Amino acid sequence: MTSRVFRRGAEANVTRDPEALTGKLPDIVARMSRARSRPLAKKLAAGDVIITGSITPPLMIEADETELTHLLEPIGQVSVRFQPQLAPHLGYSQNRHGRLIYLG
Repeated sequence: MTSRVFRRGAEANVTRDPEALTGKLPDIVARMSRARSRPLAKKLAAGDVIITGSITPPLMIEADETELTHLLEPIGQVSVRFQPQLAPHLGYSQNRHGRLIYLG
């Protein structure tokens, strides 16, 4: 499995090891199972989904970004488009090229 993140039309991150940031998935599931076996904790059941973490580092979206794509081979991809919102009360406006700028 390969994870690729594209921003501004260029590859920004690639990893072929989905456990690089999370640790070993069986260890995470075992730790979760132990934590859920404590008194008053909800027990794990067949069909429960465990979210083990992210396979890509966190992304800080910048004010002028308009699109982000995450390709997970061989599964598929997801893309998100951003439309800047003017926030004059926070000091943001658009320049003559339509880019969001901070006026301070």
